[in-house]
Amino acid sequence: MGAGLEETAGADGSKRGPLAGTLSEELRLNEDLRLDSVMLLQLLVLIETRLGLQVPENEVDPGIFDTVGSLVDFMQELDDMNAPDPVSGPGVR
Repeated sequence: MGAGLEETAGADGSKRGPLAGTLSEELRLNEDLRLDSVMLLQLLVLIETRLGLQVPENEVDPGIFDTVGSLVDFMQELDDMNAPDPVSGPGVR
C-alpha cells in the first residue's frame, strides 16, 4: 500500500484503520460529513500530496465521493495503479 494509505484503510486492506471507530463506510461525504465541492478538491490534493498517489483526471468520477467506503475503494485502486511493476521494478515501465 502507498505511504499512509494504511492509516485510512488498515494495513491489511480491511478498511479498519485508526478512524474506523469514528467513520463508517456508509457515511455520505456530502450529506453526513458536510464536505462541499471545495473540500472534495482539497481532499484530492491531499490524496496526491500526503499519500503520494497520482489521481488521473480521467479517473475522477463523482461517484467516488458518495461515501467513505467509495473513497477508500478509489484510493485502493489508485494505490494499485501506482504500484511499481513487480517484474521490472520501480521506475521501469
